Amino acid sequence: MRQALARRVSPTGRVRCILSAKHSRELVGRLAPRTPVAPDQPLSPKDGVVDFIPSDSRAPRLLVPRLECPYAFLQRPMDFVDKIFLVRMKEVWKADSARPFGEQARCLGEAGEINVETDALLQSHG
Repeated sequence: MRQALARRVSPTGRVRCILSAKHSRELVGRLAPRTPVAPDQPLSPKDGVVDFIPSDSRAPRLLVPRLECPYAFLQRPMDFVDKIFLVRMKEVWKADSARPFGEQARCLGEAGEINVETDALLQSHG
């Protein structure tokens, strides 16, 4: 009986401290408007943030303030559907926010181009 109980119990522990973060806070993915936009129209002034959808499905989606987005994206967001962006996740994730915020959105180039894809991999993996 005692041996059967010992096999069902999983060892547990507590995290005392994190000495260093092992993953990069820079994510690669694409920017998307939160509201529908016609192909030749600018981003709505009501949209204070845009969605960032990372290529790595393990990473959370981010909210990027419009001031952190490239000006050309704000003017014609649908022209950037096939572009790859590099966004840095902010260190602080607010407790009342469903998603973390991102900053410094930078366009790396067209998706599918070997140089852009290679640069994206190198940037996201340190």
